[in-house]
Amino acid sequence: MFKCAFFLLLGTGLLFNSFCDDDETENNNDPQIQSAIESEVEVPYEQSIGGSGVFEIGLTRLDLDPIKKIVKGDLDKGGFDFDENTFATVGLIGYAGQKRNGMRIGLGAWAGYNSLYSDEWSVRAGDSLIRLGSDTIVDSIIQLHLIFAHGGLVVERSFKVFENFNLYAGGMIGGGAMVAIEDRKLANGAFNKPDDDTDWESDSCNYENRVAWAPLWALDIHGGFTFSLTRWFHLGLDGSTLFYYSSGGFQSKYGNFWTVNPGIKIRFVFGTSV
Repeated sequence: MFKCAFFLLLGTGLLFNSFCDDDETENNNDPQIQSAIESEVEVPYEQSIGGSGVFEIGLTRLDLDPIKKIVKGDLDKGGFDFDENTFATVGLIGYAGQKRNGMRIGLGAWAGYNSLYSDEWSVRAGDSLIRLGSDTIVDSIIQLHLIFAHGGLVVERSFKVFENFNLYAGGMIGGGAMVAIEDRKLANGAFNKPDDDTDWESDSCNYENRVAWAPLWALDIHGGFTFSLTRWFHLGLDGSTLFYYSSGGFQSKYGNFWTVNPGIKIRFVFGTSV
């Protein structure tokens, strides 16, 4: 009896085993099953999706010809040195894409600042300054605050060169504005009498600041390299050419303009996509 039971169990096991083998063979030949199995293969780290935040500081040489036109046309003051056109800049970028040796896409924003000073000229002091003991004729000066800002869509492609060294190239398209602020001041010297009743902390010449601004389109082409210090922190150097185009300019009187503005930036990358 035990022999019969043993051979019955053995036969049943062999029968199920043969069916299971057939099913597995059939499933392996099924294209959909094969595709699912292949899709479960682990994606290499460098091709997996990551993201990064970027902080940039740099210098941009801004073409100031549009500013030069409105200063000569509206202020009629000399002395501004438009060759001093190097602007300190800051920028922020956030993007997502392949971690290394791949594409990434995101958004960015940048701004830059510089200021120029006019020659001195003499004007009659306001009543408030005269009451404070100022001369009736005072020297004045204009500080021209210059600001540019733009932002837009960023697309980049990275290229792995060595284990911790990447090259990248990309571009940005978007919009922004160029702004000039006329700030009139007293041209007082650096040294003043400590016992004088004049409020030396206030250098306003009782003029309201005036602002000129031009909306514009922005296009940037850039490239550089990054060096990975850790998996999530990277340092880089970036060279760029920024194109500005304004269809309306600062005013219809001055017409449209376009400028080409080269720059260089240091890049701090926080994340896994470089």
